[in-house]
Amino acid sequence: ILTVFIDLMVAVGVGVFIANILTIDQLSELRSKSVKIISTADDEIPLTPEEKQVLDLAGGRVLYFHLSGPMIFGVAKAISREHNAIDNYDVLVVNLKEVPLLGVTSSLALENAIKEAIDKGHEVIVVGATGKVRSRLEKLGLTGLIPEYHWVDDRLAALQEGLAIVRERESQAYNEELGVKS
Repeated sequence: ILTVFIDLMVAVGVGVFIANILTIDQLSELRSKSVKIISTADDEIPLTPEEKQVLDLAGGRVLYFHLSGPMIFGVAKAISREHNAIDNYDVLVVNLKEVPLLGVTSSLALENAIKEAIDKGHEVIVVGATGKVRSRLEKLGLTGLIPEYHWVDDRLAALQEGLAIVRERESQAYNEELGVKS
């Protein structure tokens, strides 16, 4: 219709623009599938038997946020949606080991998820943030919010630390219930 009523160049330009929008939408949908959040062992995320055991021992109190691949702007909605889906936990483990690129919008969504977790009194442990990804998170000021010892390279160590935090909190709650000072 554009070719007939306006010009062939305009029609081609509009066609290319629409094709790009559709491609970006499809890429965003595909990348969104790489955002997973679990609190118990899940077959969609390959975990070692030790990691599955740690998650099971935590009884759903450790939330494992698995991100992989480049985090482009379309993934921001998936990050927010996944994080908002679960609220009952003590420790958020964010795995960025398989993330080579963290876009601005996805960075902001991740920052919001982490800040919200911290504001609610949850501990946050970040796994595998290196290079440009770590630099992006530093620019957002997250290194000041998360203690240095909660920036780790090993997923199993992060999950074990999360389990230790859960057990410590359970012990404190139990002692408070009994009226014992720790």
